[in-house]
Amino acid sequence: KPRPEPMKPLNGEQVMTLVDAALKPRFLHLRQYLYAASLDCPLVAVIGAELINSGALVESDLREVADVRTRVFASLLDDARDVRAKFGAQETDDFLRLIALLGPIKLDGVFLEKAAAFLGISGADRVSRLHDALDAVGLLLTTGAGTRVTPDLLSDHLAYDACYDATGQ
Repeated sequence: KPRPEPMKPLNGEQVMTLVDAALKPRFLHLRQYLYAASLDCPLVAVIGAELINSGALVESDLREVADVRTRVFASLLDDARDVRAKFGAQETDDFLRLIALLGPIKLDGVFLEKAAAFLGISGADRVSRLHDALDAVGLLLTTGAGTRVTPDLLSDHLAYDACYDATGQ
C-alpha cells in the first residue's frame, strides 16, 4: 500500500494565504501580526484568527509574537476550565505537563500509581478520573502508541513550560 508523502512545512506565501483565509475581511489589517506568529506553526494562524474574529484578541494584543502564542495556548487550555475547577488547577496542569513530557505513554495501573506519587495526587483512581476528564474535553488522545496531549502545539508548549521558568532558565 503506497504511503502518502509527508507534509512539508508551509512557506511564507502559504502561511499568508492561510492567515488571509482565516481572518474575517474587517480584520485583514492585522494579517502581518498573525503571520509573524504563525510562520513555524499554522495552527497558531487558525486559532489566532478565531480569537481575533471573535474579539478575544485585539490589535494591542498582537504586537508581540510571544503574546499571540501565549493567548493561543491559553485558549486551548480553556477547554480544561471545568476540569481545573473540579480537580484543581495545579493537579490538572501538572498532569498535562507530565503527559506532554512523557507521551505517548501507556496509562496502565503502574503508571497511574507512579504518576499519583510523583505529582502528589491522592491515589491512582483520582489520576484515572483526571485523565478521563481531560480526555472527554479533547486534550488527550489515545492511540496504539499510548496517550499524549493534543494538539501537538499545546503538548510542546506544556513540555517547554515544565522545563523552563518565565525567564527561559
